[in-house]
Amino acid sequence: MKKIGIFVLGLVLLGLLLAPSAAFAQISSYNADFQVVNLNDSAPADITISFYDKSGSVVASVTDSIVAGGSNTYSPLPDSVPVGFDGSVVIASTEPVASITNVKGNTSEYGSSYSSFSGGSDSVSLPLINRDFYGINTWFNVQNTGSSETNVTISYSGKPTCNQTALIQPYAAATFEQEPYSCLGSAYNGAAKITAGAGGEVAAVVMQVFSGGLLAYNGFDAGGAD
Repeated sequence: MKKIGIFVLGLVLLGLLLAPSAAFAQISSYNADFQVVNLNDSAPADITISFYDKSGSVVASVTDSIVAGGSNTYSPLPDSVPVGFDGSVVIASTEPVASITNVKGNTSEYGSSYSSFSGGSDSVSLPLINRDFYGINTWFNVQNTGSSETNVTISYSGKPTCNQTALIQPYAAATFEQEPYSCLGSAYNGAAKITAGAGGEVAAVVMQVFSGGLLAYNGFDAGGAD
């Protein structure tokens, strides 16, 4: 089965990522769900959805089938996923598939979406990172898309002494919050780069939180000159 890695961010997070700042004041929990589409118009896709916690343990596994050219929606998440789950997801499929994830705060104005990843890279660029920038803060998840544990280093533009590191287990994810990270100072408006250890590959998604809104974007593993 072909594995398509996706992140499922902030699943029933119950305040784990919250801080008493103006940008976060109206969010008391995050939830996420996702849709998976079968890109083959002539054959059904048999899929296995594995839910990994932060330690890299599989806490739930679900099998399903998607009709040719169709899609399945997992909202709410399957009953086998523990309440309060905070982790990542890997989808294995007999046919090519793609997915989007919807992340929602506890009030209707906080919601955004991002797309799945078919694999990772040894480095990922995050072009917009904020800490207390006119009330805007970011946080991001980094998923290890490989089958071996990997060390990751986070470097921030203009802040050479603020590097962060983490050891991430296979297919698991680590969360990096900027609001409580005082090393970045106030009114930080910059970028970050994620570098995986030798042989490692990762993917990342950034959430940007501000009063009355929530935005998301996928990290970039390549750019262009044109």
